[in-house]
Amino acid sequence: MALAHRISQFDTLLLGFSALLSTLYTWLFHRMRISGLGWPLAAAFVWIAFFVGSYHYYVRPHMISIVFLAWMTAHIVDFDRKRITVTRLLILIPLFIVWVNIHAGVLAGILTLAMAVCGWIALWKFGRYGPIGSNRQAASLVMILILCVVTPLINPFGMEMIRTWWRIMGSEVVPKIILEHMPLNPSNTAGQVVIGLGIIYTMVFLGTFVQGYNNIRLTWLIPFVWFVLSIMGIRQGPLFAVVSAVMIADIWPHTLYYRYLASHGDMLATQTKVESQSITLPCYAWVIPLLVVIGPVYLQMAKLPIPIIGHKWAIISKTTVPVDLCDVVQKSICSLGPNRHIYNDANLGGYMLYYHPGELIFMDDRCELYNDDWLQSYYDITVKNPARFEVWADRYNIDFVLVESNPDKPLGLESYLSTAPNWHEVQGGRGARAVLFERRKTPIMQTNQ
Repeated sequence: MALAHRISQFDTLLLGFSALLSTLYTWLFHRMRISGLGWPLAAAFVWIAFFVGSYHYYVRPHMISIVFLAWMTAHIVDFDRKRITVTRLLILIPLFIVWVNIHAGVLAGILTLAMAVCGWIALWKFGRYGPIGSNRQAASLVMILILCVVTPLINPFGMEMIRTWWRIMGSEVVPKIILEHMPLNPSNTAGQVVIGLGIIYTMVFLGTFVQGYNNIRLTWLIPFVWFVLSIMGIRQGPLFAVVSAVMIADIWPHTLYYRYLASHGDMLATQTKVESQSITLPCYAWVIPLLVVIGPVYLQMAKLPIPIIGHKWAIISKTTVPVDLCDVVQKSICSLGPNRHIYNDANLGGYMLYYHPGELIFMDDRCELYNDDWLQSYYDITVKNPARFEVWADRYNIDFVLVESNPDKPLGLESYLSTAPNWHEVQGGRGARAVLFERRKTPIMQTNQ
């Protein structure tokens, strides 16, 4: 991401993000088509998966976890169907090593692989149908799983990174105050679309029961686990979406819906080709997409302002990040000399780091850097009892305060500072996203009349 930013800042980052999403969902569409879904139905399922996960599509490393989990799940399905051998699963080990050093979502991959391997071995031990046919295969799968489980140790920070992951997952405060870590809320859009996909997947899964329980594959149960995890934490919704999409492609030929549509010659069902044709995209299929991506990269490197795909077309919205306050903030904090102290809301920490890199931030949204006691104290002061902010102002000798603003009605800390006698709004310091307050040099004395 840093190298992409060096080429043409946000233009190249957005291009890479868009190409990654396009690749993922084109690949999912291909798997569905090969599995016997007509193109309208395949497009509908892909669109649903895309839409369900869209509330968490940000230009950030989490996107790699979404892509890698989908790709790894496809390998699990293909092995379960005996399209690939145990040897092919060895590719998961280097995949996990790369994944570990990009995003903590590698834990999702480890969990999914563990569910599949443990389930397959259980089926084999009980004499049920599964992909394992020998002791050697079972031992190889266990060894692959063990090696994948220990890959988190292969990182520049050793155990400290694992302890950091544990602090986030074990935190009792983060799920209460950080939106993306909260449990699913059925009253908002994100929660509703996840529940909707859960219903759709359940209906597709139930469509296989007409052939009896013996035809149900263990891997088809994995999306239900991810649905439960999504209920526990809405952050998991996009992972549930892509895992479900991969499984729907595998389930579809075994449903009563498929047989009914195929018997009536409906364009929603076509002859499945998974046995006679490779389910992976051929190499030549990547040529045109690569050229489509390389072209805009060249335009961006050449600093050509071609519409949409060229240089300086990706911009940061002032309603999301207070870019409209850059000059005011810089001028204000520079007026105090080197010994200045500025408070910023956690959600504005990234803005301060990027647009004012010389300043020491008060806080940002990397919750793993702050313990639960501090996070709880931050929430209590800035949201519940902002009058206590004066304690921080004195302790840290705060000169300026940059807080998120509410255009309709000031809330929390903004509401308090707007009426506090020791603070005043900086001239020109109110933008679409944030507002800048300055501490009065001489506090206004309040007297009782």
